[in-house]
Amino acid sequence: MEEHKQIRLFIAPDVRAELEKRRLGDEEIQKTLAEAEKTGKKFVHPATGHFLAGARQNTVSVWVEYAPREDGFDIHKAYQYRLEIFAWDLKTGKTRGD
Repeated sequence: MEEHKQIRLFIAPDVRAELEKRRLGDEEIQKTLAEAEKTGKKFVHPATGHFLAGARQNTVSVWVEYAPREDGFDIHKAYQYRLEIFAWDLKTGKTRGD
């Protein structure tokens, strides 16, 4: 079994309803969390302590707002966008896709 599928998600009913409207499934969220936790590429909101992480999955970027808990992750929001994000690399002076 793929490692990301072992991640337990805790999703409130109102958040689940939003995810269903957005056609965003658990596996996309699990993949995003696995990447963020593995690489450390995530933002933290200083007031709430929630993390925000994004990961490119095929033609879609998936963003998840979440909080870790002892037995998994609380999911507060999640979105998907069909866009590419490029970063400016200060060392090389070139853009690079992430």
